[in-house]
Amino acid sequence: MAYQTFYSQTMGPKLTTQFELFLAELGIRHTLITSFHPSANGQAERMVRTTKEALARMGPREWQKCIDTFILIQHVTPNATTYRSPSELLMGQKLRTRLDRLHPSYTRETPSDSISKIRSFKIRDGVYAQNYTGEPLWIPGQIIAITSPQ
Repeated sequence: MAYQTFYSQTMGPKLTTQFELFLAELGIRHTLITSFHPSANGQAERMVRTTKEALARMGPREWQKCIDTFILIQHVTPNATTYRSPSELLMGQKLRTRLDRLHPSYTRETPSDSISKIRSFKIRDGVYAQNYTGEPLWIPGQIIAITSPQ
């Protein structure tokens, strides 16, 4: 089973226990992050940085229009791994933009060989491990236990 991860800040002890049980029933891993330390959540930190950079590039204009434009760009830009935009994943269809009016028949081809493949191993699968102590560079090995679902 593939685990989903839920990140949250520290809660009260009673609420945390109840919430942990609820998430465990759903097969969701709960990870606590430190309050008031944005660097603890790398994805959120990166999104804040991207937003600040985009708004700085847009210059001193009407802020609401700049924010709306930025959000639209974020929602229609395809993800590098899935080749689908957040709006497609959420609503099942693409949002139309000015580019779609210029080139209505344009469709992006998805290169199947460049899509990231999820690796999963079973016990007794043969693998190679990198040897940091010298030659040879790779040493054959075998999976003896699964310690993480990812």
